[in-house]
Amino acid sequence: MYSNGIDEDCDGTDALPANDLVNTGVVARYFLDDAPGTTPLTFADSAPDSAPLPLSVGLSIGDDGLRDLDGHKGFLWGLESSDTLASVPVAGSKIQTALSDSSQVTLELVVAIADGITPFGSALTYLGTTGDYGRLDLRFTPPQTLQFYWKNQLVQSWKAFVQERCVLHVVIDTSETSAPDRVRMYRNGSLLTPYDGANPSPVDLPVNDRITIEANDRYVLGNRSTGDRSPRGVMYYSALYAAALNANDVAANAALLLLDDDH
Repeated sequence: MYSNGIDEDCDGTDALPANDLVNTGVVARYFLDDAPGTTPLTFADSAPDSAPLPLSVGLSIGDDGLRDLDGHKGFLWGLESSDTLASVPVAGSKIQTALSDSSQVTLELVVAIADGITPFGSALTYLGTTGDYGRLDLRFTPPQTLQFYWKNQLVQSWKAFVQERCVLHVVIDTSETSAPDRVRMYRNGSLLTPYDGANPSPVDLPVNDRITIEANDRYVLGNRSTGDRSPRGVMYYSALYAAALNANDVAANAALLLLDDDH
């Protein structure tokens, strides 16, 4: 049964999404649901382990901040190309431990993106350093293109409607025989077909390739590590897994997060 955030048994405790989300390989999980109208300094890590990794929030635009939109709390980036971001160095962290030399990873987000920048795209979630593109880098390019970069190279693009709140999953498993199966995108639990008209054209993610982590890498939400690549929109939730979630797990998490993306 999925949580709806309602205290249906009147025991004084609401059902919470974190109680039911699939935790296979989860490394870090962020519910961007602090009190609307406040200015956050950090986003807490809610992954079920003993080594929480909070993100530091840096604000650059007065309109950026926490909002309550249609009953769902999230963080608003009010203007594309701002420097506002939430980030943490990964050197020595559980992200480095879990992802170094890994061939599997899943990115999980709940977003509503109104606009982005061209031609570089607006970074939704990013792992990397000062270069334009990251080691793990999911970007939105208007009007409705999602692009995924692996080790600074574009490896897949999709057309996806993200202007209304939706759940996105990028699932990477480089051991897959077929190149398109090595990077899969789901919207609200449904598999998306890669976009053949992408410019530039993606390159195939090499079979059995593995993630590399460098000393200066940062894990970032809503931007690249050096800023200037934000979208205009809202992020409600984000998680990082050192595993390739299967289709059933993706569908289960998507159904739950569509109902309630607040902790």
